[in-house]
Amino acid sequence: MTERDDTDYYRSRERQERALAEAAADAGAAAIHLELASRYAKLTAGAADLVSREHEHRRTDPAAVEPRPHGG
Repeated sequence: MTERDDTDYYRSRERQERALAEAAADAGAAAIHLELASRYAKLTAGAADLVSREHEHRRTDPAAVEPRPHGG
């Protein structure tokens, strides 16, 4: 999985956990689903931050860009 895939996955799981919390008949179960949703939200933020930092690194660090082969 790429960082982008991770972000999409975590976001999807957060939505699922929130939906499960709303549908839960038991308050304890709902609280667990909300806690899981919160954790996925934090993972989403972390993965998005990682993607952003990696993009910035590639943009500003010439060594991070793969060299092009010289024609010869």
